[in-house]
Amino acid sequence: MATITLHQIRTNEPDGTYKVVNTLSNAVGIPVELFVLDSTTAAFNHVANVGELTNLPITDTSGFSFYRSLTTTKIYQDIAGAIAFAEDLKRRVDLLIEENTAEAVLFPGEEDTNFPLP
Repeated sequence: MATITLHQIRTNEPDGTYKVVNTLSNAVGIPVELFVLDSTTAAFNHVANVGELTNLPITDTSGFSFYRSLTTTKIYQDIAGAIAFAEDLKRRVDLLIEENTAEAVLFPGEEDTNFPLP
């Protein structure tokens, strides 16, 4: 099974906003760049899905609307939004690890097929 570490820093900013900084590291069996950022704004868009782990670049490359990164920062005006984002991000990374592991298990193997097929 793939594993990864999410380091999350939550801060109350002097201007009254709430910042959540996320950094991924120690990836085993999965790329470390799981956060999908918008190429135009560099803003966080979502946690990658399994297909995006191979289809999206890990740097901002022309011709792609999005790219993957190992860090992302979000700033919220309200604490409830910041908390919800921080917790949802953890759940989404965990779900991606499960999906990636399930997909990796589906392909490898060996089988016999009898013909004609039913």
